[in-house]
Amino acid sequence: MGGTSMATPITTGTVALIRQYLQEVRRHANPSGALLKAIPIHGATPITGQYTPPEVGAVPDNNQGWGRVNLRSSLFPDDPVEWGFEDNPADTLGTGEHKDFAFRVADNTVPLRATLVWTDHPSDPTTGGRLVNTLRLLVTDPGGTTVQSEPSDNNVQQVVVNSPQTGTYTVQVTGINVATQTTTGDKQDFALVVSGGLDFSRVYPANPGPLPASKLCNKNPPYNPIQGDGPLGNQYRGRMFYRGDDKEELVTTLQMMLDTLGYDIGTAGVDGKFGDDTEKAVRQFQEENKDWEGNKLKVDGLVGPRTSDALNRAMVGRWYDHYQTPKELVEGKPYHTVTSEFLINGLSIEPDTTQEAKVFLIGEIPESPDKS
Repeated sequence: MGGTSMATPITTGTVALIRQYLQEVRRHANPSGALLKAIPIHGATPITGQYTPPEVGAVPDNNQGWGRVNLRSSLFPDDPVEWGFEDNPADTLGTGEHKDFAFRVADNTVPLRATLVWTDHPSDPTTGGRLVNTLRLLVTDPGGTTVQSEPSDNNVQQVVVNSPQTGTYTVQVTGINVATQTTTGDKQDFALVVSGGLDFSRVYPANPGPLPASKLCNKNPPYNPIQGDGPLGNQYRGRMFYRGDDKEELVTTLQMMLDTLGYDIGTAGVDGKFGDDTEKAVRQFQEENKDWEGNKLKVDGLVGPRTSDALNRAMVGRWYDHYQTPKELVEGKPYHTVTSEFLINGLSIEPDTTQEAKVFLIGEIPESPDKS
């Protein structure tokens, strides 16, 4: 089924599938309209003409736009192409401001492509449809050479480097003229899609173990504390403990956990900085997980005792085989999370008739070992 009559329904269905993929596979809870526009444009297939000379040329043009929508190449491009995106409503730009994103090219046999889309502010009909807010896409190679996007007068811009170098490329989005910053006080957000022979792998140091509740939560927090998600026992307020090297070490462990669990922590990866991408990943984790009592976590993007404990329990079977919820969080009760492999060797719990014990099992219940 095809033809011009089906162009809109087919494209609408394609975008719906892209949105579902982003939410369910990429864990991107609320994709922007700009991102849902950027992805099919980024993965579109150029249309060749059937006459000589062809009636269509290089994209974009008035005959084919950015090409034919191709769902497979948009979401599942052929090896060695990998793709990523930036879509954060907090990443807004005013005139003269810019955001930089780093991408590492490991395979230079395929082009590097970057597509920028933003939802422009409604314009005055008397202006002829000109942009209200103008952004610019700029790509800088490892040697410092820059390529500027085309077309510059469109809220869809693209840069293609057909023969990229290996190494780190910087993709920069700049606010050239953000008129709404003056008229309404609003800056301009955007979506960015980048693909190529990219390497998104994370190289981590040795497994650091659980996030320590004693450091995450403290009754006398240092300057600029971050409010957490509940009390530590009856004495402490939940706080993210930020001080010097402690801060970077704790945030590094947090980012490693989130990334291992499949949450998107952004292109910067594990950098020890609690920025917008890390906060967004924390919120997504909180939306999908519960505390030791089976209650939903408070979705606030802040890491307090309940969130840190849920993260530690989620890492059982990944980083370690056994984790005990700190007793100060559960009034001294022995709450253990274990793998089936750990349980097969036995779990020792100190007897206390006044306290209940809980064991959370990760994996299948093991059979008793053959002792014959």
